[in-house]
Amino acid sequence: MDRFDLEESIMSCWSTKEDIQIICESLLDGDCDMEKIANALMGVAELHDMKCKKAFDIFEKVVVKSDSRLIAITEGESRGQTKKAGSRPMPKGPPPALATKNMFGD
Repeated sequence: MDRFDLEESIMSCWSTKEDIQIICESLLDGDCDMEKIANALMGVAELHDMKCKKAFDIFEKVVVKSDSRLIAITEGESRGQTKKAGSRPMPKGPPPALATKNMFGD
């Protein structure tokens, strides 16, 4: 699972609004009785809850995956290892002082 799965899951939660709008249109058109409307709304509420739980589950997996990568990178750097071929480990200690020069040559 990755951030794109998370995005897709979050976007599916927005469809709840469209479902409620359809129920409202049926109510305004007089096509449904109150029991049918109540059942439809309870169904939409339950479905919305399932979608939100799924989105949160994906979120947790993405965060754990990201945390695991960060820990592996941090541990590798502390041992002088790097993850990318050809890259150098970060230098230890403060950066060298920058030379200050007057831009007017004074």
